[in-house]
Formats: sequence, C-alpha cells, structure tokens
Amino acid sequence: MDTAEDPRFASNSDRVAHRNDLDAIIEGATSQISTGELLERTLRNAIPASAIQSIADIVDDPQVAEAGMFQTVGHPELEGYRDVSLPLQIDGVRPRATRVPPTPGEHSIEILEELGFDGEEVDRLFDVGAVSKGS
Repeated sequence: MDTAEDPRFASNSDRVAHRNDLDAIIEGATSQISTGELLERTLRNAIPASAIQSIADIVDDPQVAEAGMFQTVGHPELEGYRDVSLPLQIDGVRPRATRVPPTPGEHSIEILEELGFDGEEVDRLFDVGAVSKGS
C-alpha cells in the first residue's frame, strides 16, 4: 500500500500518532540516495526542502557568501577570522564589525573588580582555577 493511501497517515494527527512507522518508511526510502538527489526530487515535485548543513558547509555556502552573512575581521590571534554579520542592512549595506569578540578570560579582572572583588579575592579565584586570565 502506498503511504498516500495508508489510513495511518491520512491526517497530520494520524502521522504524528504513527510517527515511528512513518520515520522508518521515510528512512528506508531515502537512505539509499544522496542528499543532492533527494533535494532534486523534492524540489522537482514542489516540496519545500533543504539539507541539514554543518557549520563548515554554511560558512562556505555560495548563497551565504553572496548575502554577506560572514565577514572577515582582523583578529589579534586568529588569521582569517570570520564573524557572523548583523542580520540587517542600513541603506542596503550590512554594518561591518568594529571589533572582535574578547578571548576567554580577556576581561576577567575588570569584570571581577566591577562586581566588587578586591585584588586579593581576584588572585585567590585565579589560584584555585575558578577564573581564567586568558592568554
């Protein structure tokens, strides 16, 4: 029986109730074809679909690059550092990053002092490894 005519999958609530069965059928039908082939088939049949991508795939995706979603920013420790761009444009232009994120522990002392810790308490936190000074 074709899944389109299977009463277990007639409505969304039926499909949810029989999710494990449906997942097994879909896995059996799709596990032997490539992601590219599956996407081509779904798009050819007007079924909205997209591949689940890794971070590396997203960063190197031509469409993401064209949209300017990542920008190369000068970083004191990481050559070729790219940061996520702001998700907005002003007058058709994405604002550029003006600074890089701090390295782990870079501002620990300042933050602890702002929180009221004195120098001795700060030193003790560093000594026991509760806080990092960074590189």
